[in-house]
Amino acid sequence: MKKNIVLALIVAIFSASLTGCVMFFAGNGMATKEQDKEGSGISSLFSSKEKETEVHFVTIKNIVITLNSDLSGNNASGYEHYLLLDLALTAKDTDSVKKIESAIPLIQSSTVNLLTNMKYSDIRNTNVSDLRKKLLAEYQKAYKGLNMTVTFNDVLISKMVFQ
Repeated sequence: MKKNIVLALIVAIFSASLTGCVMFFAGNGMATKEQDKEGSGISSLFSSKEKETEVHFVTIKNIVITLNSDLSGNNASGYEHYLLLDLALTAKDTDSVKKIESAIPLIQSSTVNLLTNMKYSDIRNTNVSDLRKKLLAEYQKAYKGLNMTVTFNDVLISKMVFQ
């Protein structure tokens, strides 16, 4: 029994030593060959071959919306409710960023038009993903109404505060 444990321990130590030596020499060999070339060395085994996509963000902060009064459910007392939104639109290049920045009034107006027609309880019960989809559809409709090309890829909600 003791003999088997000692033998297993010796085999494990030998295997670990052999693996360490192979990794050391293979790593040194890879590091010394063509170090100036991109993708050489051991780190190339773990790096991605795909080119990273460039993404630009255009932020629109502090869109304040008075929410439609809802005299049932959460707003039975008739208090006014407000929604504060910060948005970020994604663009693929700097030309798109400039076009988005020039269309910020259209985006703000479309946001207000969509959300002021919704009840407080409806907006409160809508998840962020669904609200993003509604905003994106509203923006696409507004752009189409002015014969403009949509230059952003996505709408991100970075802040959403109810009062």
